[in-house]
Amino acid sequence: MPNRSPQLVVHDIIPELPLWPESDEAELSWTKAETALLLNRRYGGNQRILAWNAQAPTITHSCGNELQACPCGCREFGLSESRLLAGGSQSVGVYSMVEGSLRFLHPSEAGLLNTLSPDFRFQRGARAGLCLVGNISAPLHAHWIFLQLQTWAAAALEDEIPVDMLRSVESFLNNLLCQRSDRWFVASLQSRLPVAVSFSQDWKLPLGESPWTAGRAVAAAKSAAGPGMSVRIVAGERELPPHAFLHPGPIAQPYSIRVRPKRPILGGSSGPGLLSDAEVDRAVQRIREHAMPGVHCLPSGFASFLLEAQQVPAGFLGEILSHCHSPFRLVLPFAVDQHWACLCLFVHSDGSSDAVYFDGVPDRVTLQAACLASALAAAAALSIRSFNQCNWFLQGPQQSCGEIAIWHVCANAIGFGPQVHTLALHALDGLACEGHTTGAGDLSADQYATLRKLLLSKGVPAGKVGQRIQDAIKKLGAGPIAAALAHKLAWSQLKSIASKPESWFRWLSTEELSEHIESKANEQFGTSVPSGKSKKRKEPVVRASTPVQVDPSKLLLAPGSFVNADGTALPQLAFEEVCSGACGIAFCSSGQAMPFIATGQHLSVDCLGLVCVSVLSPEQCGSMPVVAVHFPAVYGPTGEAVLIRGSLLQLGDEPVQLVQSRIDDTEQLDTITCRFTVYRDEFTVAWEEFLKSPVRVLVQGTPGLTLCKDAQCTQGCGRFHAAVEEADCIDRLLLDVWGRQWSKLDGGRATPEDAQVFACLVRVPASALRYLHLLQVRGFYAEPRATCGTGPHAGYAVVWLPDSDYNKALHVVRTCQQAVAITRLGRRYGIRVRDSDEQTVFQALRPGCDFTKVKVTAHYRLHPLPVGCQRKHLATLLKSWKWTAKPLQPARGDSEGAAWIVGAAEEPPAPAIPCGGSFVLVRKVKDATPAATPAGLTASGRTLRRIIYDDEDSAAPDPWAGGRDPWSAARPPPGLPCPSAPAGSGTQSKIGQLREELSKDMQDFVQQHISASSKDANDHEGANDARLAKLESGFVELRQQNEKFEGWFQSLGQQVQQSVHQVEQVQQTVVAQQNDIAQVRAEVTRQAEAIPATVQAAVSSLSVDLGAQLQQQFQKQSSQLEALLSKKQRSE
Repeated sequence: MPNRSPQLVVHDIIPELPLWPESDEAELSWTKAETALLLNRRYGGNQRILAWNAQAPTITHSCGNELQACPCGCREFGLSESRLLAGGSQSVGVYSMVEGSLRFLHPSEAGLLNTLSPDFRFQRGARAGLCLVGNISAPLHAHWIFLQLQTWAAAALEDEIPVDMLRSVESFLNNLLCQRSDRWFVASLQSRLPVAVSFSQDWKLPLGESPWTAGRAVAAAKSAAGPGMSVRIVAGERELPPHAFLHPGPIAQPYSIRVRPKRPILGGSSGPGLLSDAEVDRAVQRIREHAMPGVHCLPSGFASFLLEAQQVPAGFLGEILSHCHSPFRLVLPFAVDQHWACLCLFVHSDGSSDAVYFDGVPDRVTLQAACLASALAAAAALSIRSFNQCNWFLQGPQQSCGEIAIWHVCANAIGFGPQVHTLALHALDGLACEGHTTGAGDLSADQYATLRKLLLSKGVPAGKVGQRIQDAIKKLGAGPIAAALAHKLAWSQLKSIASKPESWFRWLSTEELSEHIESKANEQFGTSVPSGKSKKRKEPVVRASTPVQVDPSKLLLAPGSFVNADGTALPQLAFEEVCSGACGIAFCSSGQAMPFIATGQHLSVDCLGLVCVSVLSPEQCGSMPVVAVHFPAVYGPTGEAVLIRGSLLQLGDEPVQLVQSRIDDTEQLDTITCRFTVYRDEFTVAWEEFLKSPVRVLVQGTPGLTLCKDAQCTQGCGRFHAAVEEADCIDRLLLDVWGRQWSKLDGGRATPEDAQVFACLVRVPASALRYLHLLQVRGFYAEPRATCGTGPHAGYAVVWLPDSDYNKALHVVRTCQQAVAITRLGRRYGIRVRDSDEQTVFQALRPGCDFTKVKVTAHYRLHPLPVGCQRKHLATLLKSWKWTAKPLQPARGDSEGAAWIVGAAEEPPAPAIPCGGSFVLVRKVKDATPAATPAGLTASGRTLRRIIYDDEDSAAPDPWAGGRDPWSAARPPPGLPCPSAPAGSGTQSKIGQLREELSKDMQDFVQQHISASSKDANDHEGANDARLAKLESGFVELRQQNEKFEGWFQSLGQQVQQSVHQVEQVQQTVVAQQNDIAQVRAEVTRQAEAIPATVQAAVSSLSVDLGAQLQQQFQKQSSQLEALLSKKQRSE
């Protein structure tokens, strides 16, 4: 990473802490344990409170979660005491702007310090977001690595401009700061200061209760500017997103609102309009400022001169290009046959060049491009070695040929890199300019003829092929269509590009395809009898339910249901108000929408949409931008809300959107759908009593279908007991009951008195399914079904027992380990098993029979089969045909052979399958699991009855309404003159006088009201100015106090730091003194241990010396005494 001087500090990135939601503030607040930990120096001496004038500390993975389990699941408990003492705490906090107490950094604040975008949304909570931020690498690092790769690629390819890495990093950081300013809600936004926006002299944003956003400001400016104007708000040169906050007071980049007339879109498409040669030359001029050295972009007028000139002088560009050093590149956009393309000459040092023709529609003007390349080479005194075609960008449905040509010019000028998109948008930005030449970007005449011939051969009628081609160009784009036509398999490529989800298009309708198939069959086999089979076979009558049709004139728009791209709610329009330049939403029927679809034109430069109250088919939509929507509305006669499935037709240049609201996920109970069946011949309750209330009698007579709510029950009551985790959310076993049906034993509906079988669909908790399988009540059977109830459950299967009754089936259930429950269908009995155990149980119960596992999705009729073909024979035939199907039931045959109905999981291998010496015809009868059609209208019963039975008011208008005499137009009697028309002067003059008096009184009243309102407004404005001045002085005082407090805190921190240093010195002195005392103690102990021996040795030597001295003295005294005694004896 590059070194930055001076280095950024926290205050440069976060000048003001934002105000987060109360839930986030409460979650991030320090607990008592965390406060005791983080303010204790025993757990590390690193920074605990974020310093604004220093760099931020490293945010670690455990930040904010040191005393609790880690949200990522890496540990289930908090960090231990020994770990915290050894490694210290790495968390850091700030003072909350809401509570004023200490809290951890918000993950968005920590992420911004780690160069993570403020637009990033954290989903699992604030502390979990901190854990995530502490576990990622800085996005700025990835951006720097990507810049290194771009620089290396530019140097290796020698075909791109090297990226200014320092400038890119600076732009990256500035983008983060702009996102912070747009996204974060700070305290300064709550001030009552006005927002300075330059729009017009007499217009300014009024003070509101909530902070202004860019979207609200644009909506206010649109209402002031009027319809047909494009409004956007910018800060400096940066366009603000709709959610961006507008900060009051002086700012670095002032806000300004830019208004310009909207440009109508060409032909009703959603792409840009045509580009003139003046607009292309202006774009080339902007591209030339950023082009690589050695790349020379020529104006488009030079191409027109070369193409129109009869003979270009050789070396015409020699003097102009004399200063160019080989190799260099000439780039020239040109327009031929109302189509823009790009030509590039790659000039080599030997005077030769390679010409490359770039076009968004392949092979559109190849010949003209080759001629232009020869003329350009002659004008530059060059020779051409090769001429090639390249298509870097294809012209899509939302693009024009001029735009694609500019993209190719950019790619040749600065290299085919990611910066092409930015430069192309910059080059195309600006107002429209009138010119002499424009380009439509359509297919060439040869391509048009080729596509027309291909569509005619595939079955498109000749009268519709022209409109079909135009619809395809609008929907798919001319570029992909031209590329598909140039392919070897053109029709396959055309179908491929038309089958993409974002550009779905039908080349042939269903009727056209059927007619084409029939005509081909007639050509191949000679003749055809139209509807021949229908004359011999009576088709079954299919009674389709008629959808409820809503009168669109009685629908009211639900408030805020449809919005524009900025999120502004659109008003409702009457269908008669839909016209050019209108803006809003109108309801209509499918018949009313068809004329707008047929024309295929946009009517307004603003948001204009038609909402059809029925879903339009793709054939009806054509090439118009129509989407299916499920929208709310209000039915006027009842005032109740309804939900309708319909289609949204875009008639404006700006898109109309159905508002999307965020719905939080809620906890729900897992449920399953079952079918309860009761057989009259087995049920023990009298059928007459059962008829009165079948479900109530069944539940009352079967205790197992009720829920036991006794918490102290020992589960011996015979009722259903919910699981422990579901005990508090289940209040009954049968959650829903619907689809009641009475039928005969062999099938078919019957009256309740004559019925032999009663069935209904119920919804029960999923945990109760096993309990229902174990519930054995004679005559009652519970079968799990699919969620909608129209098909069997995918997890279970039934093994039917031939020639069995209830007792035999019950014995099999008791003896078979894989059996789940007993089941019955009509007179047949079987056992229900899990789908994975079906083959094992089938082979065990029916040895010798072939097991075929088929998930039936459709029924097919096979005819003619050999006479006497039985189920076993047909199963063998199906296996030999390698068709995954199984026999269902025999069908009615004829003299040609037998017929069977089979169920299959896939299409048959052929429509006619060989069998013996003949063929068996396969015809699809029906789909076994038809797709459920969603309800087109959802409403209350009262509203549905009103919609169905409410007829139009058929009363004739009152002939006397408006003061007209209906007899005034009658013929006069014979002989009498025609009666003169009633003058009504007295009445009319009286009415006029009353009108004038009322108008004058109303004007006087309005004038008085306006004068009083202006006076009150002036007084209120003066009071507001005084109040704002007071608030401003208060804020200045608060700011000074905050600065004073910050100085106190800094001085206090320095004093605390000095105290800590002094305490550390005292601790070092005490430790040294302790060491000295220990040495003295050891010396004293050693001396104490040596004193007894020394004293003993001294006493011993002293005693020896004293003994010797005493002995000497004794001997001396003895000798003296002997001498005295001897002298005494001599004297005697």
